[in-house]
Amino acid sequence: PALRREVRVSLSLTNAVLSRLIIDTLDATGLRSLTNHPPELIIHQKNSVPAQADAWSLRLMEMPEKPERYTGPFVVDAAHPITRGLSLPGLVWGGDPGATNVSGYLPVITAGNVPLLTHRASPGGRHHLNLRYAPAHSTVHETPQWPALFWNLLEWRATAQPGLRETNHRLGVDVPYRPAGNAVTLKREGAADQSLPAPGSMIALPVPQPGLYTVASGSLTNRLSQLFSVNFIAGAESDLSKAATGESGGWRTDSDLRFEYASILPYLILLALAFAVGHLFVIARQGGRV
Repeated sequence: PALRREVRVSLSLTNAVLSRLIIDTLDATGLRSLTNHPPELIIHQKNSVPAQADAWSLRLMEMPEKPERYTGPFVVDAAHPITRGLSLPGLVWGGDPGATNVSGYLPVITAGNVPLLTHRASPGGRHHLNLRYAPAHSTVHETPQWPALFWNLLEWRATAQPGLRETNHRLGVDVPYRPAGNAVTLKREGAADQSLPAPGSMIALPVPQPGLYTVASGSLTNRLSQLFSVNFIAGAESDLSKAATGESGGWRTDSDLRFEYASILPYLILLALAFAVGHLFVIARQGGRV
């Protein structure tokens, strides 16, 4: 089965309305872990970045008493992991009209030149986001776009967790692995253990033969061990680059109906004319007697 990673999330919110909204949203994603220690993502309203090692953060910025209701145009960084599949046209987003970009943060979602969501990457691989959102003046949280935003955030955070991304791999393709320590042990079923160095945050596991493998890394007290398979999979059978989308069951346009479907009305008229001509011919043969 596909790996479904969960993220340990810690909440530190003083606004009761925001707190309830965020809790319900995180539960809806299905990616929040039951435990939050040690936290991998901290959602807070403090002025400083959390000091916990390896913890990412989402800061909900303080909003003015009278937020501005923005209906667009929204400028979205479509290449950012947190905006994948996001669509905001027709929605209302309550923001801070006096907001400006915090030093070091890049805009991810803006209403014109007003920042709504910004992002900063730290040198240690941590990521921090600032979100300006007033629920009482917004409709985004009433649509699927809101849980999608947080699903993207948790999924993005999960990609930085140690371990494998998938459990099934094709022979001849590198198996990416994020080690939990400086040494990795790889074992194929029926073969001896193989020790691998892990000099960086991501390595490629050598899997020259098909079979079941076990990869482990980390300390003895916090050992991460995972099972995965390598199979013969024909790449040509999975190549959909030349496939075309079918049109079965689609609605026909007026031009399609006009050019691809012939009306039977002309044939009915010809049949009626032939019947009338034949009737006149019979009458003429009978000398005009009806």
